[in-house]
This record gives sequence, C-alpha cells and structure tokens, in this order.
Amino acid sequence: MRIHYIANIRLPTEKAHGIQVMKMCESFADQGVSVNLIVPTRVNLDIKERNPFKYYGVRSTFDITKVSSFDPIWLWKLGRGIYIKLQSAFFMLSLSLYLLFLREKEDIIFYTRDEYLLSLLLRFSKKVVWEGHSLPRRRNSYIRHWRKCFRIVAISNGLKKDLVGLGLDGNKIFGLKPWIWLVMIITAAGFVFPRIFF
Repeated sequence: MRIHYIANIRLPTEKAHGIQVMKMCESFADQGVSVNLIVPTRVNLDIKERNPFKYYGVRSTFDITKVSSFDPIWLWKLGRGIYIKLQSAFFMLSLSLYLLFLREKEDIIFYTRDEYLLSLLLRFSKKVVWEGHSLPRRRNSYIRHWRKCFRIVAISNGLKKDLVGLGLDGNKIFGLKPWIWLVMIITAAGFVFPRIFF
C-alpha cells in the first residue's frame, strides 16, 4: 500500500500546517506504509533552508514529490482571495497531469486536507481520505464528494457530529478527541493508525 499525501502548501513554510503535514507523513511511514508527499513547486523566499527534512527535524522516511506548478505570487497585490483561487487552479491542473501518468494505479490511497481537491482525486481512486479541520462555506457542494470518500478524519468529535448531521455515514468518519489531536501536533506519536484505511 502507498499513501499519496497531497497538500497545496509551500514546503518548507513557517506556518503550523507545514510541521503537521510532515509529522503526519512520518507517522504513516512509521507504521510501515510507503508514503509520498505531493506539493507544488511554491517557494518561501524568507526561508533559507530548502530541505524540508532538515528544516523540520523530521526523519527522511518518506518521499517528497514537488509537482511543477505556476505560482502567480504577484497577484497578492490584488488580494489574497484572487491569488489563492488562481494558484489552486494551476496546482489542480499540474496535479491532474501528474496523476494521469502515475505508474502505480492499484493499492494506493490519496490523503488530503484540501476539500477542493476531492473531486479531482476521486476520479483517480476510490480510496480517498479527507482530513477535515472545519466545514467550508459551500459545504453543500462538497457533500457528494464526502460521501464518496473512503474515510474521513475529523479533527474533533464536534466536526464528526456536524458531518453526520449532513447525512454522512458516521462509521467511516474517524473523530479525533482534542487531546489526541494536540499530541499529534506536538509529538506526532502516530495516533492515525492504518486501521483508518482498512
């Protein structure tokens, strides 16, 4: 089995989600699973250390694939919303081409925090896992994608209840208790076991 963790982030980044993504991949790898972290070729010019493993102090037990994607950084001047929408669109296009030529097609899992990637990922695999942090504004447009997900990891039982309230099957939603999520962030102790996927 191989997990492809897809994250539309700069890597490395000074933001908290960077270390969380890296530690999650390390934890998956510690469970004996082959892991490939897929990110766009976005660069943080304020960070001199380009090696994510050295920057975060994470063991290099998994692969990192940087998909060539145009980053319209100059659009920041027009507003963060415009930049994010266009950057995400460019990444989805590049990711589509990458997945189209992905060699291994069997026994793979796509794992992502980005709900807008679900529609794309579900075209390439039935085993898609969404890590939910909160409900998006246009939640109704994502319900059909969440229903098709193989598993959902909700970072709180409250979020799990909200998803069940939208008509999703609670049996496939793994709700994390707050203290477990805190330990995952701080120590990456491996609380997300492969049983989520089997």
